[in-house]
Amino acid sequence: MIVSRINKTKGSNIEKGFSLIILTIVIVSILLTFNSNPFSNRLDAHDSSMFLYFGKGMSEGMVPYKDIFDHKGVVLFFIQYLASIVGFGNIFIGIFVIQAVFLVVAIIYLYKIGILLTKSYTVSSLILLISTGLFAELYEGGNLSEEYALTFIAISLFYFIKEIMADSLKNHTYFFLGLMGGLVFFMRMNMISLWAVFCIGIAIREIMTKNYKVLAKKALLIFLGGIFVVAIAFSYSIITNSFSEMIYQTFTLNLEYSSVTFSERISSFRFFFELFSVYGMPLISAFMLAVYFIRSKYLTKSQRTIILSILISLILNFFTIILSGRNYRHYATTGIPFLLAAQFIVVSFYSTKLSKKNNFLAICTVVIFMVPAFVPTVAERINNVVRKDMPIFQQEQLDIADYINKNSSENDVIYVHAIDANIYLHANRFSNSQFFVLPSLNYEEFPDLKDQFIHSMENNPPKFIVISKNSYLSDNPNNTRLNKVVIDKIQSNYIQIGKFDKNYYLFELNL
Repeated sequence: MIVSRINKTKGSNIEKGFSLIILTIVIVSILLTFNSNPFSNRLDAHDSSMFLYFGKGMSEGMVPYKDIFDHKGVVLFFIQYLASIVGFGNIFIGIFVIQAVFLVVAIIYLYKIGILLTKSYTVSSLILLISTGLFAELYEGGNLSEEYALTFIAISLFYFIKEIMADSLKNHTYFFLGLMGGLVFFMRMNMISLWAVFCIGIAIREIMTKNYKVLAKKALLIFLGGIFVVAIAFSYSIITNSFSEMIYQTFTLNLEYSSVTFSERISSFRFFFELFSVYGMPLISAFMLAVYFIRSKYLTKSQRTIILSILISLILNFFTIILSGRNYRHYATTGIPFLLAAQFIVVSFYSTKLSKKNNFLAICTVVIFMVPAFVPTVAERINNVVRKDMPIFQQEQLDIADYINKNSSENDVIYVHAIDANIYLHANRFSNSQFFVLPSLNYEEFPDLKDQFIHSMENNPPKFIVISKNSYLSDNPNNTRLNKVVIDKIQSNYIQIGKFDKNYYLFELNL
């Protein structure tokens, strides 16, 4: 008996050790796909560079929404500000550290979800290994709002599943769940499908069992956690005199940004359906639905609740993704926890019927067959990031940034029109106004924003203006993206720096 117990413990330790190695491979592989990793030879992608600009600006005393314009939530900008602190002023080092921490926490909690659902360390870790291609594809270089939201979603999903299994959690955990929901809401409000589904599920369960006092306590604690984040965000905006700007940009403008045609949403539906189909979402969803209805009597109440909740969350999250009508792969990142949880559930139906040895052989066989599906995606992304030669257009951005840095003072302001924020970051200069990178809007439909932009160009003209060659040379420029305003300003008050003409033009104020 003692020998058997020792062997069982030894076997468990070996399994945990094996899983730890697999998780390390998963984490390192994904980290190497980030544009911010130490071996990268690429600049930050468009949105990432914008967020870093917020962090750098906040570290210099600038106020989000008031001094810097964008429609993302304030929590995202504080993450960027934290990166500046962690990097001791070097935000590029700091953001990689922050991303690494968020990724490690996300993988740990996804792994813990797998253990809850499959009762196997090995199965959980190997499914995560198979999914590295999904992370690499959807993260798109990293430092995007969905990447950070995924961590909070993974943590909360773990505790929601535990709540269903155990029927209750410690009081502070409910508050924590509300806190996580509040943080995600203040990144982007359409990413809270998890909380909508599981909170309604908990409420229905407690009402059906007539546990009204328990329901009231849980609801209050979750509400207090969420309202705590709201109180901090609102307090910060009131103290910095940016409350009205925050409300407009975070909520009003976000809704207007998501206002698209029905055909655009249909196009987005097709795009993301095809994307998720590659990773088996329709097949997995159909299997879960079949199990729920066909084998319902063989399932425990908690199993049925978990299956239904995950399935609804997966579908609801999918529809929130297509709301904006824009085909950006990283929007789908918030679906990863639900898709993985669904995979864990599907695998658990088979793994529980096999011995531990056969279970291990079966999952290893699946991994071997899946290698051609996920390894090329990860390898291609890593190669794209760490390749020796930087893309020509990014090298030109660095050259322009270097020229601006050497031919201006730190007090001088510049303007980079409709490109990204990398030139600001590497030139160590700020924009002449809050409109450092114009959000993707039709400015003919936003006359107030257009007037503010024109006013800033007149009252605080930038020393340098950078514009893409294609934009500047376009026939009949219009003000959909304010191209005509910028080109007219350049032609009347600026002279061209002739050494830059591949992808971008650089103009200097003619004093």
